[in-house]
Amino acid sequence: MHNEVKTCLPDWEQLFRLVPSHFPPIDLFEHVTKPQDLEIVFALESLTNDRLREQVGDLALVPKEERISGAGTTPIMAAFTHIGIATRFTDGFEYGVYYGAKTLQTAFAETIYHREQFYKATNEPDTEMTMRCYINKVALPLDDVRGQEFDFLYQEHYEPSQQFAKTQRASGSNGLIYRSVRDVGGECVAAFKPKAVAIPVQGGHYKYLWNGKKQKIEHVLAVSLVK
Repeated sequence: MHNEVKTCLPDWEQLFRLVPSHFPPIDLFEHVTKPQDLEIVFALESLTNDRLREQVGDLALVPKEERISGAGTTPIMAAFTHIGIATRFTDGFEYGVYYGAKTLQTAFAETIYHREQFYKATNEPDTEMTMRCYINKVALPLDDVRGQEFDFLYQEHYEPSQQFAKTQRASGSNGLIYRSVRDVGGECVAAFKPKAVAIPVQGGHYKYLWNGKKQKIEHVLAVSLVK
């Protein structure tokens, strides 16, 4: 229990995360077998690879004892080393969060909403975005904030939820399990530590089709390999 919030290990069969597919895999996390070696390997590789910091992100954002490495760890570590965008549970400057949803439907609803807000703000013409799905499970107990007493976390204004998350994280919380705001009845997690979720496998690819005139993502297509 962190600050009087009960913890819960969700018994969900799967956890779904959707990210834009233009974010490339980062070889560094995959090739280093011991997390404690990440810093020195990063320093050495940086001597000959000027783009490494851009690819890996800010490794210092993840405490040494919380880092993971090896096959399949990139999608998790990237969520914590590439920040800069404010979300419900982080201001985008101090720490990263690994978001995931109980179902693919909820993952669609959450990401479509935020992608639509971006396209509206930039007044985008007709365009498309390919999303990559990662599937894993929750590995550590999370603070359960699904109850009505936590309704203040579900406002459109993020400051209360960001401050709450910051406090919980500082107290040692592994993350939060919360109600989806964009999919009624759906549930999501916000992991504060890489070790809070299991190593994911890659799922499908999906194409979001944005209609600039209607100001909405009108269709979602599954992308399949023909040859």
